[in-house]
Amino acid sequence: NPESYLKSSLKLDENIFLFSYINQKVHMAKIIDEDKEKIELSQAIKNFEDLIIYMEKINENKTLAFTISGKIYIFTYNDIEDVFENISSLKISKLKKTFQGFENVIKIEKNKFLCQKSRNHITVLEFKEDYSDVKVIVDEEISIKKDEISSLVDIGEANFLIGTRDGFLIKGEYKNASINIKEKIRIFRGPLNKLFLLENFNFQKTFCACFGNDGSLSLFNFKKNTIKRLGNDKIKGNLFDIGSKLGASIILSEDGLLYTIEEKMGEWNLNEDLTKSDLFYANIILLDSSSYLAIDIYGNFSKIQIDSLDSIEKLYNLKLF
Repeated sequence: NPESYLKSSLKLDENIFLFSYINQKVHMAKIIDEDKEKIELSQAIKNFEDLIIYMEKINENKTLAFTISGKIYIFTYNDIEDVFENISSLKISKLKKTFQGFENVIKIEKNKFLCQKSRNHITVLEFKEDYSDVKVIVDEEISIKKDEISSLVDIGEANFLIGTRDGFLIKGEYKNASINIKEKIRIFRGPLNKLFLLENFNFQKTFCACFGNDGSLSLFNFKKNTIKRLGNDKIKGNLFDIGSKLGASIILSEDGLLYTIEEKMGEWNLNEDLTKSDLFYANIILLDSSSYLAIDIYGNFSKIQIDSLDSIEKLYNLKLF
């Protein structure tokens, strides 16, 4: 039992994850497929107490970690299976440079990361090829007056979206070692708390889910610049987490409820028949194309599967009468 809420997670291998908790502890998790699936947590990583807000797998032996304190760490391991059994074999090194602190981080290009340092301050960091050092390429405040950045998401080709506390969505671009703001769009009258990309059946990501207060949910098609609002009368509580894969997405609300939105013929809609409310969930993690790992407030894990009509084989086996 980790005795805390999950802050960030990273899939290292097919069934091995790295979990960072609010209490600044870091555990490895392994899903074991025996007669009955179970998940095991390793001991907490020793001599490490920092809140990781973003992790990125560099290669098969290295993981990059950004922390809320402004420190950047490299986790190094030879055999990930061995690390799970012997957590002390994990080597942790801290980069010499320390920053003011990180609130949101996204990867925009190879070795380049866009980081939010304060309410409207953006930094672009570039790492050496071996990630032994880092330098600042861009360091500037985004001109959004009294507004505050709430979320960042990468939409490809060095373009990104910014969500703000005043309910705006901002389209930005990193080009020629500078940040360009291209458009500012009103999404909510209240705050826009979080942004997430949705993946359709063709593995494409053209919609961005925008989470607001009191069940407010809007989908922004950043290719066509269109907004679709999914009414908040069906959703309780503020939305804050999501897992999305192959035309299906599970959304988590602050009331501990799970909701499902699905893509059909290019349109995303809330599936009112797929809402789970028997447990109070705190985290949702994507496992594969149809499975999600949900964690409740007591630290218990549940595996949730969505059986979508996503293959020719399933269509052939469908009983029509």
